[in-house]
Formats: sequence, structure tokens, C-alpha cells
Amino acid sequence: MLALRFAAAVSLLAAFGSAQHTTPNSASSPTYFLSAIDFGSGEDADTLLYRLRGEQGAGVVTEPDAASATYRMRGGFLGALTAPVTGQPWLTAARPFFLKPAGNGNLTLHGTELWLGPTPTITIGGQTAPVIARTVDQMLVSVPNQPVPGFQPVVFSNTAGSTVLPEGVGVLPMVEKREPLDGASPNYLRIHTMPFDVVLLILAESQGPGFQVLDFHYQLLLNPATVIFTDAFFVADPDGKTTIPIPPFPTGLVHVQALAVTADPSYYPASFTNPVAL
Repeated sequence: MLALRFAAAVSLLAAFGSAQHTTPNSASSPTYFLSAIDFGSGEDADTLLYRLRGEQGAGVVTEPDAASATYRMRGGFLGALTAPVTGQPWLTAARPFFLKPAGNGNLTLHGTELWLGPTPTITIGGQTAPVIARTVDQMLVSVPNQPVPGFQPVVFSNTAGSTVLPEGVGVLPMVEKREPLDGASPNYLRIHTMPFDVVLLILAESQGPGFQVLDFHYQLLLNPATVIFTDAFFVADPDGKTTIPIPPFPTGLVHVQALAVTADPSYYPASFTNPVAL
């Protein structure tokens, strides 16, 4: 029966498209963009530089998430309530948000009271990032190579305190599951790659132990014996973003991973993304 439901849903996966954006009120300047989103829509409000969206997870409504290829801000009420007004460093954002596995150069961290204490230890995706410079509200660090794709934490730590962005950066190529807040709109996948990559999408009933395929970056983490669907497509979006509606699979019984074939030297000739449970 499960296989029949998968087969019936295959046609839905072919309906690639972009999410519809609702931006009833907005204000902008050369460097900032603010937008009000209709309550409960959960959709993105985009410009070329910034993205605002509402998010809900584990029954807790979190503050909106502002993101683009170059900027992402998270925290809101949670961060405001857990960090004191003075006396402790607090990270609020990292720029650029999307990183390649290698060759990223420098990253700017934004926050408050980042100059407190001795030179901090900064890690990005668990890898130490040397500190180049810091002021009260910004830090410049050198980005280490990132061995694992997907959302990765950015951590600041010294004797003055510690602060973390749990999803501080996104390492390409990566997949994320998006859940609109209205409870009626279907969930969807957002696949982030380099522009003009060719992507092989893989759906399976279970994850595997992980194994290396040829000289591809990262590993295949799905069980090949349980693969139920594959499809390939070309990434035409100049931002490397592809949106795919998710059919109503039984929660947690389907896993997805993608293989991005690229000409970009940072993960040439191909790399697997992070796996995501649907």
C-alpha cells in the first residue's frame, strides 16, 4: 500500500515551481528590507538581498527568519530572553549565509558586545574559524572548509560567555523542508545548489549507514535497497534555488537526498546534499 501511495504521488513531484510571495506592507533602504507577511501564510517575502519568513516547529512559534544568499537573521524573542542586555556577547546573524564546501574567503558575524573578553574561539560547522577583526557589533572570520552540507551552527565562545546560531549558515548543496504556518498549504522542499547544476533527487524509505560513491563529495546516506523514486532536473534559477511540493507522505517514513552535479570547483564533479526526513 505504501508503494502505491508513492506511485500515485510521483506526478505531483514533477510540479516544480516557486512559492507565491505575499508582501502587503514593506519598507526599504539601500541596505535593509522589511516586510509584513499575512498572518499564518508562512510564505517568503523576497527581494534580491533579503528574505523574511515565518516559521513554526515543535509546537513553538519562533520569530521570523530573514535570509538571502548573502544574509540571514534569526533569534528574536528567544535570543532576547536568553541573553542579558549587557555583559555577554550575543550573535544575531552571519553574512554570507550560504557557503560552499571550500574557497569561501571571509565571513562577517553580526551581534552585540562581541568585543568582550579575550579573542574568542569561533567554530562554523564544528570547524575552527580564525578571527581576523572584531568590533562591538561585528566580527570578521576566515571560513574553514565545510565537510558536511546543510544547516550548520556558528559558535562564539570565550571567558565573557558563549553564544550560538544553531542554523547560522547553510553549506551547499543542501536540502531543507519548509512548513507553511497556515496548516493547509502543502509542505515543500527547497534545494539550494550552484546555478546551472544538474540535480538527481532521490527518495527512499530508510536511511543507510552511509557510503562513498566514486569521488563525489560527502556520502549517500539513503539505503539504496529502499529507493522508491528518482528524478533529475536542471537548476535554471540564477540563485540556485529549486522549490518542490511534497506529497502527503506518512510522516517520517520517507527520506530525501539529492546529488548535485556541478562545474563549480568547490564540489566538482558532484556532491550529495544533507538528507531530510519528510
